[in-house]
Amino acid sequence: KMLLIVANALQQEFPFSQVFRIGGDEFVIISEDTDAGECAVKMERAAKHIAPHGYSFAYGIAYRKNVVGAYDLAQEADMKMLENKRAYYAEHDRRRPRTDE
Repeated sequence: KMLLIVANALQQEFPFSQVFRIGGDEFVIISEDTDAGECAVKMERAAKHIAPHGYSFAYGIAYRKNVVGAYDLAQEADMKMLENKRAYYAEHDRRRPRTDE
C-alpha cells in the first residue's frame, strides 16, 4: 500500500519523467526537463501528498547537465538522501507507530 501511495505521488509530481522503483522502497526519477530547485519543490509536494496516509520518505537530488553514465550521479543522490534521512530522524522518533487507513 505504501509503495503505491509513494509511486502515485511521484508520478503526479513528475508526469513527464521516468519514475522507477529500483528495489525495496527505493525509487529513482530521471527528469530531463526539471532542474534541482524545481525537483526539490516537487519532492516536497509529493511528501505532503503522502503525509496524510501516515508515511514519509527521504530523498536526495543530484543534478547534472549532459551527464554520461549515472553511477556518480546516483552516488551523490544517495548521499543526499542519507543526509535527509538523518535530519528527519533527528526530529522524529523512528519507533513511532504508523497510522493505518
